[in-house]
Amino acid sequence: MKNRLAISVFWALTGTTVLTATAFAHDMGSHGHGTSDAQMKKLHAMMPMFAVAVAGMDEALAKEDTATVKKEAHRILHEIPELKRSKPHKHAEQRKRFAEHADLLKAAVTTTMDLAGKGDLAAARHAFSKIGEACTACHAVFRD
Repeated sequence: MKNRLAISVFWALTGTTVLTATAFAHDMGSHGHGTSDAQMKKLHAMMPMFAVAVAGMDEALAKEDTATVKKEAHRILHEIPELKRSKPHKHAEQRKRFAEHADLLKAAVTTTMDLAGKGDLAAARHAFSKIGEACTACHAVFRD
């Protein structure tokens, strides 16, 4: 139970940090590096949504609410194609690698959703941990 609470707190704090820090970290101006303001706005809108949806999946898994796991997973999966089209903050020349990270996120979310849908909540919780790993790995390379 402590682990679930810690994970929920982590995702809530991550979402809050992303929501409040985005504008300040980038001064809402142009990023340069060939990245358009429209692309950055999309990317900045996606990240908080991902954090909120992941927190919702975590809470739903704790409550064994598979319908909400599916709903939140679909929110993320709907945005993956747009994420793959985006340019990252750093290392924009490595778009193929960026897209691979998006695919890892997609796989982790899909696996979590499928396992929860089958009622295998223990395996779904394990798969859920891969979502955080995918986010962390991508941000370590591509985030300012």
